[in-house]
Amino acid sequence: ANLQSAAAALDPHLGLDLLATIFSGATQLDHTSLAQPALFAVSYALGKTLLQSGIQVTFGLGHSAGEITAACLAGVFTVDTAARLIAARGRLMGALPSVGAMIAVDLAVEQAEALVANEPGCVIAAVNGPHSLTISGDADAVRRAQTLIRQRGGKAMNLAVSHAFHSPLMSPMVADFRREMAGLEPGPADFPLFSTVLGREVEGRELTVDHWAAQICSPVLFFDAVQAAIKAGRADYVAEAGPKSTLLALARKCGMPAQTRSLTLCSGPDSEGTEL
Repeated sequence: ANLQSAAAALDPHLGLDLLATIFSGATQLDHTSLAQPALFAVSYALGKTLLQSGIQVTFGLGHSAGEITAACLAGVFTVDTAARLIAARGRLMGALPSVGAMIAVDLAVEQAEALVANEPGCVIAAVNGPHSLTISGDADAVRRAQTLIRQRGGKAMNLAVSHAFHSPLMSPMVADFRREMAGLEPGPADFPLFSTVLGREVEGRELTVDHWAAQICSPVLFFDAVQAAIKAGRADYVAEAGPKSTLLALARKCGMPAQTRSLTLCSGPDSEGTEL
């Protein structure tokens, strides 16, 4: 029912039957204009179902587009508003030229900052852990950075992406996004939210169109947000609401206490849907 309500809110913006598209495994789901709404629908459904079980939420946070889902689950936006936000974000990003590249690297922030300072065509796109970063930008600049890292004995893995997300190459869509989402009115959050744009706790009312516009080109400060959440209060469990489990392992590397147990709500393509 939660998946159906999320899909029903998205369908008018997408001009297709999202549920049928998800279950058919269509290759069009690889395109960011559909990937982002599909990710929202699945993550929202899993998160909402967990909330309906009656758990006490210590905090919520989301990685990149997942921050919209986290805000929606916290009641900052209705499902309809979140659907409009994620659909506009995905469509406008998808309309940009498919240029640029992204790599995952095992560098500390200071090392990565020194590297991108010498390669102005690329930027730090995400800080996922103390030595787990993503670099994004112009394909040639990213390739040069990758070569340099490997020459120094570091790891630099290509990411299969359509665009250089969280880089200045996304900036041409920001004005249109602002215009489409003008008048966005966030409400208070039902539980503490930690922003991966700001790396700290945020009030629901801070999540205005300015926040979501800034998020488009800003780095994802997952490491900072997790650390801030850990300092703010102890959780017995940490759960990942998404179609596969990737952030739980990252959260461990960010210092999530050993006694906080991980809950995978969906283990990936082979999941039978029984984890919840």
